[in-house]
Amino acid sequence: MDFNGWLKRGVTNGWAGIGASPYGQSIMPFVQDSMNAWSSNIANQMANFRYGYWPKVWWVPERLWVSGLVYPNGSVISNDVAVANQLKNHGASAIILDDDPACRGYDNHQIHTLSNGTGMRVVPRDANYTGLLHSGNGAGALAVLQGLASGSTGPYRIVVYADDWEMAASLGEWKSSMPSAKETYDWMINKCQSENAWLHTWDLAAALSNANFNGVAAMNPTFGTYGSIGGTDGYGGNNNSW
Repeated sequence: MDFNGWLKRGVTNGWAGIGASPYGQSIMPFVQDSMNAWSSNIANQMANFRYGYWPKVWWVPERLWVSGLVYPNGSVISNDVAVANQLKNHGASAIILDDDPACRGYDNHQIHTLSNGTGMRVVPRDANYTGLLHSGNGAGALAVLQGLASGSTGPYRIVVYADDWEMAASLGEWKSSMPSAKETYDWMINKCQSENAWLHTWDLAAALSNANFNGVAAMNPTFGTYGSIGGTDGYGGNNNSW
């Protein structure tokens, strides 16, 4: 299969949007800004060259969102402002961050704006919804969507599934730990079609321009990462000691 050709047709036909991410995505705070600028530029150019698409929403692993000014700060030579500016300078309008810990205290079904002066938007990744799909619990994942649709928050909330492709496809080590992830993902895609009277899919770039998804205009994220690699105590749990 010509994967790149298939995906480019998806872009042309409007059903595929392309995200970007720079080389060294998870260690951007630990390298010079000139390297971050180069790698961000290359990522954007590659997406345009391959697919004719300039990415607006970038996958930035939550593990890199440290400030350099507060703990965890060991070996950090850049900071969240510099990283956000480099990404914005090379096409990014928004970044995907984990809802915990980065988006603690904020609605993880709205799109927020960072308060650091960069204007960078934050799209929270729904870790619970993502985990339910990985575990093969399609009914539980659908219940998350149904609960929002029947709730009192209004008709516009966005639930973002985001993770590495090999996890979604049950490849490598995930074949044994997430054996039903691929089938459950396919089932959910079909549900989005069969339940389209109330359930809609969105290109995240298009969602950015819909004010109905707007959340907090001055978001202050929690610096750090998820617990398995250190939480808010730094990479490895010891102020970035690794």
